[in-house]
Amino acid sequence: MFLNSGNGLFTKASTSSQLTHISADGYPGEPRQPIIADLDNDGDQDIVITYVNDVHRVYRNRGDGTFDDVSQIAQLAGDESVAGAAITFDVNNDGLLDLYITYFGNYLKGTLPTLARRNVNGLANQLFINRGNFQFVNATESSGLGNTGWGQAAAHTDFTGDGLQDVIAGNDFGINAFYRNNGDSTFTDISDQIGTSKPSFTMGIGLSDLNGDLLPDVYISNIVTMNKDQKYVLPSADTPAVFNPDKLANMRVIEANDLFLSSMAEDQGLIRYQNSDAVQRGYAETGWSWGAEFFDADHDGDDDLYVLNGMNEFHIYSSEASYYSNLQVEGPLEAYMPVSPRERNVFFTNQDGRLNRNSRESGLEDLGNSRSLLTIDIDSDGDLDVVVNNYHGTAKVYRNNLPEAAKSSTKFQLKGDPAQGVNLDAIGAKLVVTLKSGVKLWREVRGAGGYMSMQSKTLHVGQPSSDIAQLDITWPNGKVQRLLGPFSDSKISIAYDP
Repeated sequence: MFLNSGNGLFTKASTSSQLTHISADGYPGEPRQPIIADLDNDGDQDIVITYVNDVHRVYRNRGDGTFDDVSQIAQLAGDESVAGAAITFDVNNDGLLDLYITYFGNYLKGTLPTLARRNVNGLANQLFINRGNFQFVNATESSGLGNTGWGQAAAHTDFTGDGLQDVIAGNDFGINAFYRNNGDSTFTDISDQIGTSKPSFTMGIGLSDLNGDLLPDVYISNIVTMNKDQKYVLPSADTPAVFNPDKLANMRVIEANDLFLSSMAEDQGLIRYQNSDAVQRGYAETGWSWGAEFFDADHDGDDDLYVLNGMNEFHIYSSEASYYSNLQVEGPLEAYMPVSPRERNVFFTNQDGRLNRNSRESGLEDLGNSRSLLTIDIDSDGDLDVVVNNYHGTAKVYRNNLPEAAKSSTKFQLKGDPAQGVNLDAIGAKLVVTLKSGVKLWREVRGAGGYMSMQSKTLHVGQPSSDIAQLDITWPNGKVQRLLGPFSDSKISIAYDP
């Protein structure tokens, strides 16, 4: 754990050792998703870390930056299974943050995905309801959230526009589930009805409002793979896939990230998603994508997109791969493909609603093996910087160098009221900022997302507060609070008072 010193520098916290878990075999465990949130509404941030083949860890913040391990009280399980992404939000609007943990297929016991594009042989995702004092109850069966795809990503957002938090369960080897919150602690998968039920190998989920309809648009980072030379005898949809390292070295990877833009069907009052081409394609976008996050990097009022790429350990891009040869013409086929275990991350600038590649010019075109990212104003100069976590490599920090004249921004800190059924962190709240020009900007407070990332709960708008005419907050319980300008502070705190 690293603490911000306030000048853009970080120091390792002396209490970091309290968050280091040693497994029963005497070695550090395999951590996956961190969640930082106020689980007991006492005003400080607690920590949850999911693990592979180990009990998920829960740490209570004592209020002085030190922690108590309360994992045995929480009873989130996790041993003998492969957990991944997790999110926290208030499922039942009792003011306490609940936990939703996704699970991969149990390769620990030899389970592999099948050749079916709609794999359902993974472990069921798990929902835990917070009963207070770090005691959680498993409510998976009654909630309808026990998706059995091979979970790799998760997000919560209000994609139905009813003020309640819905859930997106992203699956590697399967179909992503879009769960509508029914308002009674149960959820219904409506992906078939809204146009998102396409097979994919999902790694991350990015959310933004690109088309200005105040509904979330969804970016799915994923890969489509073809193990060209693998042969099966009388295969069926139930045939387990074979992962042969020699064959994987010559595996073809095709870029298949999806951008779903929202619209509301007025005749039925149900959201619809259309797979959009409003994102630039090209050779450099071909790859194995992981984390993807939207943020207003240039303070022009719309969200840009940063997508991380990274290889697996098989060096799947190889100039030795046979499909680089043209069998009809003697000699190799000219192709643009990296010949290394690394890939370039891709940055897209939003220009009139279209995401255009601007990686090299931005300085974010890093060649590496990246996984997750965080956007946050590290040096408190008004613009959002970027932190990238790399696989088998050091983390990288990118400082945003916007000109001083463009750095003006406004930060919002929302505070819920647990007595009114709104968690203190206000996770699940939606903020609509109306500028004096009439433009509306959409933001949400989230309890994790992307690819195993935890974003700041401080909402950032790349516009000065003097340009803001109105604020509308939809709290997690569905109640709406409106504040009218003028505003003057660059940091605005808003307490629950609808």
